[in-house]
Amino acid sequence: MGLRLDFVDDFLVSSMPSNVASQSASPPRGESVRYWIAVGLALSYAFFAGLKTAADPDLGWQLAAGRWMLEHHQILRTDVFTYTGFGREWIYPALSQIFEYLLYRIGSYSLLSWTAAVGCVATVALLLHGARFATAIIAILAIPLLAARCVMRAELFSVILFAAFVSILWNFHRSRRGLLWILPLLMALWVNLHLGFLAGFGMCAAYVLLEIGELFTLQKRSDALSRLRSAAPWLLATIPATLLNPWGWRVYAGMFRLMPTGTNPFILELMRVRVNSTTAMQAFAWRDYESAFFWFLAIAAICTVAALMQRRFAEAVILVGSVYAAVHASRFVAMFAIIVVVIGGSVFTDWVPHVSRFSRRGDFPDISTKAATIVLVLSAFLVAVRISDLVTNRFYLRTPGQYSVFGAGAPIRFPAGAADFIVRNHLPANVFNDYNSGGFLMGKLAPEYRLYLDGRGELEPGLYVHAQQLLTQSLDSQDWQREVASRHINTVVVSLDREYGMGLASLNKFCNSPGWKPAYLDPFGAVFVNMGAPPSGSPESAAFALSGVAGFPKGEWEETQLDCSQVRFDAPPTGDSFRARADRFNYLLNSAAILIVLDRTAEALSALQSAEAVESQNAFLHYAKGAALLQSGRWNESESSLHTAVNLGSDEAASALARAYDQQGRYPDEVAVLHLAASRAPQPSWFYLKLGLAELAQNHAREALDGFHNAEREDPFNGGDDAGTGYHSQLAEGHARAEALLQSQR
Repeated sequence: MGLRLDFVDDFLVSSMPSNVASQSASPPRGESVRYWIAVGLALSYAFFAGLKTAADPDLGWQLAAGRWMLEHHQILRTDVFTYTGFGREWIYPALSQIFEYLLYRIGSYSLLSWTAAVGCVATVALLLHGARFATAIIAILAIPLLAARCVMRAELFSVILFAAFVSILWNFHRSRRGLLWILPLLMALWVNLHLGFLAGFGMCAAYVLLEIGELFTLQKRSDALSRLRSAAPWLLATIPATLLNPWGWRVYAGMFRLMPTGTNPFILELMRVRVNSTTAMQAFAWRDYESAFFWFLAIAAICTVAALMQRRFAEAVILVGSVYAAVHASRFVAMFAIIVVVIGGSVFTDWVPHVSRFSRRGDFPDISTKAATIVLVLSAFLVAVRISDLVTNRFYLRTPGQYSVFGAGAPIRFPAGAADFIVRNHLPANVFNDYNSGGFLMGKLAPEYRLYLDGRGELEPGLYVHAQQLLTQSLDSQDWQREVASRHINTVVVSLDREYGMGLASLNKFCNSPGWKPAYLDPFGAVFVNMGAPPSGSPESAAFALSGVAGFPKGEWEETQLDCSQVRFDAPPTGDSFRARADRFNYLLNSAAILIVLDRTAEALSALQSAEAVESQNAFLHYAKGAALLQSGRWNESESSLHTAVNLGSDEAASALARAYDQQGRYPDEVAVLHLAASRAPQPSWFYLKLGLAELAQNHAREALDGFHNAEREDPFNGGDDAGTGYHSQLAEGHARAEALLQSQR
């Protein structure tokens, strides 16, 4: 008996043109059962992966914008939320922001979390429309990539609508069945929901490429031309559909202003995904979500080979293009996954029968049912483990860069207490804030206060980098004094989160700035008030309050003298639920990071011990532990903890360990750590620079030049940016020394 793959045959029946499919047999009952079980697994997994606290920073400014439009009964066309960009043109789809705010009014953050989970499920359901067993299995593997972008912000609608475009156009290409007339309607909706509508045009172009690819095959040419003629009016109609928005054609100006046209070295989601032998090892960590991207790269490669062997060159081009987009910027991983699931899955299942024909033998057992059952069982096991990791928060507490925890509601790691304190005490405007917390703070402080910057992108060019420079200095520095005078800044609020808190590193400097008074401090945020601010009610106070909050009355912050060295962080969340334990862990770990910065090492180690009792495999925990032990002079223990953190993926630990090795003259050890960090860091420029200097210290001229060349290639400051003066000077000096050393060694 020859080798048969019933689940492939079943897929082919459903995806053939009707005149061919009608001649094929119905799918076996067993195959149908396996398919629906796989679909159930995929949808269940999608729901649990999508259900998490609404922690995306962009959500805050979108809620504020939605509230403003509903209260003022008009579209927001200029910036009203920052004093640095006030009055500048602002183009962003209004419908999504209004929708999000209405959800918030109805059910607060909990309803927003549930909506994101439903959106993730809807995306997967669209991918499985018209699919078969193998595609459902691939969809299961895609869930981590989809869930990463199916978060409650406007981008969620782009993910869903892109999945709809791909599903509709692919099914029409395969079977001439599809509601093409709905595409212009979806595009008109899309342009009012998110600026990612350009991806819809991309899929329309991909569809045309698919049909053009079949024009070169005589047997398929007639059908391809017929489909193109039928589809052309609807595809063309998507173009004028984008003009159905409040800005008309100027929406394209807004899109190109904000959409990523290139890799951004400062915004995580716009950084390149590092693909090399080091990062590829994540593929073997099957329980961790990072493995999903590399699994999908492998699946995309297999599907591309399958397309080429079937002479389906258009499909191969589309698959390769999706890989390029995903590697170019991590923001596109969901769209990459959608393409691979729908197009790659179909191409692969068409290819398997062609391969099996080469190995048909009369004495081969029929293994297709057993193979499909084994795959289904393994998939069910994977889904069960992954869902367990989500519900117990193992995934959220172990994975770097995860701001959310499982469940519905608001996250704990935003500076909510600091924002409430500002409003409650009517602190003086203007308010300076860090970029990462800007979106959240806008949602909490607008419209009473305008912010310095709010996470929407740079309405004032260079402001992000300038803010970063300010956050490294004391509040009494000359740069700060100039900024305070020119911007009328009287209140500073910063996030102290261990990963996203841009104010954490300089907290001690801020606390010890004589001209500023610490007004509020908790594990997630801090507030400082300019003691030179005019008193409430004085004629000068209006000049300092562009937001309308003139001065400040005597409040609770003036009643007490806040001393950063004495503030206690002893009120962690209690309870034994998974959510309570996760919140307690985040509270303790953030507290420990602050205590380390404030040189309160013994208290930091105590907090770390309590956090480790909740979750021991967190990279930042071991990094913080290593830093605290190093402050205590316990080098051997510190080195061990830092190594553990490096192995768990901490770039901060790699930097700290390399710096310690450099101070000790252990340059080979420093080089080894820097090599590892540079190979996997999203932005490796500084690691390469330090690597070149470490090689130079060993008189390794060629290796040093390699490091400097890599640092130049990864330059995050675009070569001539003033913000990169220090980086460029070190790079130029190191390069010159390495060249001189090389000449002397010849």
